[in-house]
Amino acid sequence: MKSKSFGTLIIHVNFYTRDGKFAISVAHDNIIRLYDLEQAVKENTEEVSTVSSSHKAVSSVDSINYLGRETDYMHRHVIATAMVDNASQILIWDALTGKKVRVLKLTQEMPPTAIKMHGAARAVGFIHDQEFFHLKVFDLKTGKVARYLQGKASKRTEAFGFVDEDNIIAFSRGRRNLKVWNLDDGNLVKQYKFGQTHRFEDMLISRNGRSVVCSQVSQIVNHDEETLPLIFLNTQTGDHKFLEIESTQLLLWNGSITDDGSYLVCLTKDFKALLWDLTNGSLKHRLVADEESPTVTSTAISSVSSIVLTGAGDGGISVWDIVSGRLRYAFKCETVDSLFMTQDGQLAFCNYRYRNSSIDAWDLSTGVRLASFTSDWKPERMTISGNCLVVAKADKPEFMTLRPHIPGRVETVQPNNSPFENCPLESNLQPAQGLASAREKDEDEDADDDSDVTDVQRTEFTKKAVHAKPNVIIGGGSTVFASKNVFISEKVYRDNFM
Repeated sequence: MKSKSFGTLIIHVNFYTRDGKFAISVAHDNIIRLYDLEQAVKENTEEVSTVSSSHKAVSSVDSINYLGRETDYMHRHVIATAMVDNASQILIWDALTGKKVRVLKLTQEMPPTAIKMHGAARAVGFIHDQEFFHLKVFDLKTGKVARYLQGKASKRTEAFGFVDEDNIIAFSRGRRNLKVWNLDDGNLVKQYKFGQTHRFEDMLISRNGRSVVCSQVSQIVNHDEETLPLIFLNTQTGDHKFLEIESTQLLLWNGSITDDGSYLVCLTKDFKALLWDLTNGSLKHRLVADEESPTVTSTAISSVSSIVLTGAGDGGISVWDIVSGRLRYAFKCETVDSLFMTQDGQLAFCNYRYRNSSIDAWDLSTGVRLASFTSDWKPERMTISGNCLVVAKADKPEFMTLRPHIPGRVETVQPNNSPFENCPLESNLQPAQGLASAREKDEDEDADDDSDVTDVQRTEFTKKAVHAKPNVIIGGGSTVFASKNVFISEKVYRDNFM
């Protein structure tokens, strides 16, 4: 059996449903697979994407380029960018119904590197314009560019988020301050200065927009000082506090914040987990089971169930109680790559660093593995929407949702009509004509950051290698642009990068 979705397998046993629509197989890898035969036949008749006209050595791959980790405030819609037939698109999917509800085709506009939505009406995207990085507001219902946010954006493309429906917060252009824009007019309305030693590296924002936390170090940025705190800002009061531990550098890489902004779990520079109470800015617990506790590489947190999850570098997941700081459960598993908790705090999902194709679901009330999902491709882009996991497919610009059934528990959520039901499914994004440009009024009080590159520019070597001639050997990812490793010959390097 062969299809574009599943590849070729050595089948030992196979069965067919009576209606002939589905097949079940047990292959050489001892995994049971369910096939949609109608879809497989359809795929076999479709034309393969044409080769890119600008880079003949690279075939076009229709795929999801970016999936926001945050859903809208209703926990219903996910927003993404995709490449389809060599053209960029903004996609919106309804996770409750599993349907695509809006497609905006970018025919004249530069696609956003990162994009986030609050409600169904608007989204904000980071535009990686090499001459002037900026943020742009999209009207999702009418399908047009609403306005530019005034001033230059920072070089951290993910470091922005919603304070509320009408305002967003982001790093200043030089990453020393925070600034707030109003989305209705695009103007800068507030700037926060803290007098910290170094530029900001990472940012976490609670779903309700009340709590913003920033770090001065990251996984790849180091400083000589022994003590480097986090900075916490309450956007409702404007008060801030330094979250500090003597002789400790604190980072937000793979940290997590509760939806209500009450608690934060962060890592130290030596990858130990700390739990902070943001209602008073104090350290609540050190999440260490024993003196030889392993390093932590992933986290998740929920104030609904009062649970913190930490994934250990040598394998296993620890389930901690927020109030007491005690260990509730210890799940035995391989090294976790990413952790997600559902909105109700009852379930956790994880994928694995060294077993690329598997996702497990855990019941946090009983401490047992509830279900496992195994695909024939690596799920690289995932997010939580309500109580289900949304996973981007590897070979096409589509999503699937995973919602495990818990025996004895009944799902009562019935989706209302989609706010996009009166919008056309597909339309061309109307370009920004007659709007004030981002350069027109730049009131940022911070100096520019000329010493660094954006996180996107850090991947330019990979992107150039993909398009290099002669052909480049790619390994480590499901698609060429998602690849983690790029291997090229010395001749290719000298011809293309020197």
